[in-house]
Amino acid sequence: MNDSWFVIKNIGFGDTGGATAQVEIPESSPWFAGHFPGFPLLPGIAQIHMAFGLIRESELREGREVAIAEIKKVRYRKMITPGSSVTLSVLRNAENPLRYGFSITSGDETAAQGTIIIRPSE
Repeated sequence: MNDSWFVIKNIGFGDTGGATAQVEIPESSPWFAGHFPGFPLLPGIAQIHMAFGLIRESELREGREVAIAEIKKVRYRKMITPGSSVTLSVLRNAENPLRYGFSITSGDETAAQGTIIIRPSE
């Protein structure tokens, strides 16, 4: 899962519908254009995009195409700057397999966390 926006590496898939990966956000990522001039930060939508990308990969391994149905309880706790490397984790809810929790950590700190609810892709 590589593009000019970010690079997802070292994906590890769990047995219970979870996955973890290292994500590098290059300084040249288009996500930083205009967000914010003189103090670039990774937008929240970019973080959700990365989390859903890993969820999608996890679901594709099981033969399912999915889309986002809903995003809930997202909390941004630490700023992610150009050139950062973060750890992205997603975990499928055991009681509701359409619900995933996600977290993005930078070092030992949580940068973002939330819930993404998926649906079958049309």
